[in-house]
Formats: sequence, C-alpha cells, structure tokens
Amino acid sequence: MAASLQLKGGTAAKVAAYTPLAREVVIDTDNYKLFIGDGSTVGGNPLTVSSAATWTTPRKITLTGAATGSASSVDGSADVSIALTLGTVDLGTLP
Repeated sequence: MAASLQLKGGTAAKVAAYTPLAREVVIDTDNYKLFIGDGSTVGGNPLTVSSAATWTTPRKITLTGAATGSASSVDGSADVSIALTLGTVDLGTLP
C-alpha cells in the first residue's frame, strides 16, 4: 500500500485545536512550525531536530563590491550577521 502525504496549514490556535490524520503534516502559519499527525494527538507532534552537524572546517565569509563586509569562523552552528559598508553607488538620473 502506498503512503501519501497531506499538508494543511493554519494559525497556531487552529493547529493546537486540530487532530491531524496519520502522516498528515500541519503548518503553524503564525510561528512557521511543522507538526506531524498520528491520528490521535490533538495539535499533532512537533517536528524537532535534536542536533545538526556543523561544518568540518569553519569559513570566513567576505562580501566585496559596492557593499563590503565579513564574518569569521562561520561553522553553521548559528545565524550570522554581517555589517555592510556601502561604497559610492551611482543611482543615475531620471530623464
């Protein structure tokens, strides 16, 4: 018997009150979270990641051109913010 995948979405309140069918994926559109149904758990079971591998070798990310910036030791374990320095940009003129 072939398995099928069903998708539904709604607000956090609607997801919390809904009992998804077995193998049904429900998307909480307020918080961008996924829940998997088993047919009996109200709200479904949250999709969680217990761990994720980091990059073997951390990298430096450098942006060049009209905007420059860099981040060191990026290994995939966390979000990265890069402060940009904007150079001179010719926006042109309207005719």
